[in-house]
Amino acid sequence: MILSMRSGLAVGVVLLALAGPAAGQEIRPTLDKIKETGVIQLGYVAWVPVTPGSTTITFGRMEQVAFSHMISVDGGSLLATADSGIGTVKDLAGERVGVIPNTTTEKALTAALAGASIQTTVIPVAEIGDGLRGLEEGRLDAYASDRLLLATAKNPAKLRLAMTWTGFSE
Repeated sequence: MILSMRSGLAVGVVLLALAGPAAGQEIRPTLDKIKETGVIQLGYVAWVPVTPGSTTITFGRMEQVAFSHMISVDGGSLLATADSGIGTVKDLAGERVGVIPNTTTEKALTAALAGASIQTTVIPVAEIGDGLRGLEEGRLDAYASDRLLLATAKNPAKLRLAMTWTGFSE
C-alpha cells in the first residue's frame, strides 16, 4: 500500500511538471503577441472548406458543420468611390455594382434593388479582392459585401462605406 501511494505521488508530480509551460516558452498576453508579430495563431481539429457566404450561420449549414458561438454581428454595406455620390440604394440607378454570386449579400442586394424599383448592372466578382480592384480600376461604381470586409479597403481616401442595409446579411 505504501509503495502504491508513493507511485501515485510520483506520477502526480510528473503530471504537474508536464502541465506547466515548456521550458523557455514565453508567456505574454495574446493581444500583445499579435500586435508585435502581426500573426494570429489558431489551433484546429479539422478544416472544413467553405465558399463565399457559406460562413453565414443558417439551420441548413448547422446540419453540416458546427459553428462557434457568435462573436460578432455584421451587416452588408456598399463600398463606393468617395466622389461617386453613392450613399443609398436609390443612388445605384444605372450604376455597376459588384457582388459575389450565391451569397446572402447578393440575395439582400437583389431584394433591396427590387424594393426600391432600381435598375442597375450587377457584376459578379469571384472574391473580395476582385471587388476592391474593380472599384480602384473604375470597372465598378460600388461593391457590396459584409461591412467588416469592406472596411479593410486599403485606400480610404478614395473609397468610402456608403450605407448598411437592415437585413442585408442574414
